[in-house]
This record gives sequence, structure tokens and C-alpha cells, in this order.
Amino acid sequence: MIDLHSHSTESDGALSPTELVRAAAADGVKVLALTDHDTVSGWAEARKAASECGIELIPGVEVSCSGGDDSVHLLGLFIDPGNPALTDCFAEVAERRRGRIQDTCERLTAIGVPLTFEEVAAQSTGPSLGRPHVADALVHKGTVSNRQEAFDRYLGSNRPGYVSYPWKMTVTEAARLLHQAGGITSLAHARFLTQDRVPGMIEEAGIMAIEVYHPAHGREHRDRYLRLAEKMGLMVTGGSDFHLPGAAGDSQSSALGSRLPEARYRELVAAANGRAGSFSVTSTVPSSTRAG
Repeated sequence: MIDLHSHSTESDGALSPTELVRAAAADGVKVLALTDHDTVSGWAEARKAASECGIELIPGVEVSCSGGDDSVHLLGLFIDPGNPALTDCFAEVAERRRGRIQDTCERLTAIGVPLTFEEVAAQSTGPSLGRPHVADALVHKGTVSNRQEAFDRYLGSNRPGYVSYPWKMTVTEAARLLHQAGGITSLAHARFLTQDRVPGMIEEAGIMAIEVYHPAHGREHRDRYLRLAEKMGLMVTGGSDFHLPGAAGDSQSSALGSRLPEARYRELVAAANGRAGSFSVTSTVPSSTRAG
């Protein structure tokens, strides 16, 4: 069980970094990457929990960036969480996110759905605020029953509370930042992107891998991205994109763990260990004869 995509309360997950690691260990996950949105603030806490649970923890992040008309999420795995360029950038992103949330609250209040920034901020212990926290605040107030309803009624694109993101790095800028921090870059959940733009985006930005194994990817998507990985010489990643533990009716709920073959993970480890500035990994995952 190797899960290279998960979220904690430091961004928009429901579990603290400690709780996330413990839940992963309880579910049989042997390798976990913490990939909160635009922040690495949960790394130290998660690392301590991982050492207590005997789980192999990989430092990561999921960066929000822009690819033309597409909103792109780029995973950075095996990054140096203390890289100054990375932490400085995320501090700026956090400030812009707070401004967006303030604007969202004002829009909702204007249409008769009163909400304050403080009520949204109370839904997170981390610096990275986003629309899921607005959704959680609406759930807390009884305005909606779950996150999905909040997005469907108020927060999704073209809904009355939607505020476009004021600024995002381009995919190329995000990839450059993550590479400077020693990271292996992987294009996350590509099925949500304009498909004919994906190969060019990967090539232009120098992205190193593609997330093939994801809860939103059916067999057709997995096969498509495996073929693309082979054609473009990309590595393969996979993860649960875990946010919430089994919240009924919520599209962000999922179980920890993924179907990423061990051989694919070992390829990532080898590549990471060959990069200057990356997080050094000595894999403790028992070797098996299964590859894929």
C-alpha cells in the first residue's frame, strides 16, 4: 500500500497530520506522501507521527497553478520542505488565498448567506485556506449538509459565491519551483484537464511523472495515462487524494491507499535519490516480486 497523494488539516483535509499518518498506518499503508495544498507546514508533525507508527513518510505538496484555461494541480514529491524559495512562495500564496476567502464571504453575505472570514478560518489549523473551508463553515452553520452541496449551490464555477483565483503560477513556474526544491513533479488527476493539452503541458514544463492511479481515474483513464507515460518517458505516481474519511455524499471522501505498483515507487525513489536537494530516501518497504 503506497499512497503518494493525501491532505491534512494544514490545507483542506479533515485529519491532522498526526491523525492522517495514524489512519494510514491502521489501514495498512506502508508509504505515505503528505501533499497539502500550497503548504508544507504539516511536515514536522507528520514526520514525528510516522516515526512512531513505523510508516515511510515522503514530504510533498500539491501546487495550484494555471495551464491556459485549465486549473492545474502539480504534485511535488521528495521535496526539501525547508527550501527557502518554496516556503517564501507559499507564504505569498497563503496571503492571496486569505484575500480570496474574504471576497467569497462578502459575496455570500450579499446574497443572504451570512458568513465571516473568522468562521471560515476556524475550520482550518493551517495557513492554506480554500473553498473547502468555506464549505465546511457552511456545513457547521447548517446552511448545507456537506461539502458537495456547498459547491453545488454556492462555491462551484458560475455559482453565486465563486471568486476566481486572483493569481496562480503557470505550470512551468510551479514545476521550476518544485524542481529547485529537489522534487519529482507529477501531474495530478489529469482527467480533469483538457486532454489534448496534457502532453504539450508536460513537455513544456518538464514535468517528470503523471498520476495514473487516482480514485477519479477509471480503467480507461489509467490505460490512457500509462500509454502516455510510456510514450513520453514519464514516471508514474498514484494516491488516494485523501481529504475526508468516508463522508457520505461528498466527492472528496476516499479511503487511504492506492494501487501504485511497488516497482513504480522504487523508480521514483531512485530518481529522487539522484537529484540534488531532494529528500533522501532509504526505502523500508519489503521487496516483492510483483511489478507493474
